[in-house]
Amino acid sequence: MKPIVLLFCLAMIACSTKEVQSVDEEVLTFSVMMVQENVATTSMGEITPASGGAKLTLLGNELTVTGEFEDLNIQMQDASERPQTPVVHIHPGLPGEENEYLYELEVKLHDEGNSGTFYGTFELSDDEVALLADGRLYMDLHTHPQGPSTIRDQIQIYEPQDFETFLTSAMVLKP
Repeated sequence: MKPIVLLFCLAMIACSTKEVQSVDEEVLTFSVMMVQENVATTSMGEITPASGGAKLTLLGNELTVTGEFEDLNIQMQDASERPQTPVVHIHPGLPGEENEYLYELEVKLHDEGNSGTFYGTFELSDDEVALLADGRLYMDLHTHPQGPSTIRDQIQIYEPQDFETFLTSAMVLKP
């Protein structure tokens, strides 16, 4: 009977150790506040009042993104017209650089068609996690007439005061 109790205790310790390890894993939070001023000048097209924001969380190598955009004054790209070009991307690169995207996000348009939400969950490589931590990834939103970015921002560690400033300035600019 004692060997069974011992095995049971060892199994419980092994299970509880795994749970503690997953609870201790650090969650990092990042943000983007996309506006046209952040777009690389080579791709800038029609002037737009559009803006967008997203929260990104990293747990281990799993990146989860939830965000929204508003005030697009041009039609969103029709996915059935060019399905190989998603509307919201995550790219490698520094400000002013344009590179091929790494990940595409799902987009849900609101009924009026000039605002919506986007989301996705991705398993990043260790190299991509390093790019994220270094501020060398950016997110952009594309529209049909321009192809390249309409609004963009570098993905950066979340600073609550920066996000509040962005939201306040966006509200002040609206009529």
